[in-house]
Amino acid sequence: MKISRTTWFRIAAVAFILLLAGLMMIIGRGHTIYLDDKTLEKDGKTWQALYRIDASVAGSTQEPQTLYARERVLFTVMGQKATLHLQYMEAKGGDKVPVDVSIRIPYGMDGVIVNLPALLAGESQDVFLSEFITVPDVGDTSAEVVVTDEFAVTDI
Repeated sequence: MKISRTTWFRIAAVAFILLLAGLMMIIGRGHTIYLDDKTLEKDGKTWQALYRIDASVAGSTQEPQTLYARERVLFTVMGQKATLHLQYMEAKGGDKVPVDVSIRIPYGMDGVIVNLPALLAGESQDVFLSEFITVPDVGDTSAEVVVTDEFAVTDI
């Protein structure tokens, strides 16, 4: 049985597509990581916001950011793993403590919120990691006024 030239090209095209799909699965996709320095209360425990955190993410194109208490910054990364380079101060005038932390990003999450006080306290990923869910904008309802008595019968 002789295989035609067209069949060979089709087999090569399918193999190329499968190879490309496997490569994209390994590389991963882009994620937006929001780093939070906010007080977190969960399951009856509280993690207080830190005074200052200098943060950067390996592989991100953004410049290092400085967070103070109750602030949030974002970084974009490729892949399912992110390495955070942090230097934090618990109180004003305190010593800077350098920490490098590596986290895995779940496949289903697009925007990921990482609560840094809980992360630095050594909590598990289900405590410090949550998904960022956007709320759709609700249109301004005061712009349109509905007049219902415009065509009322008054001359009877």
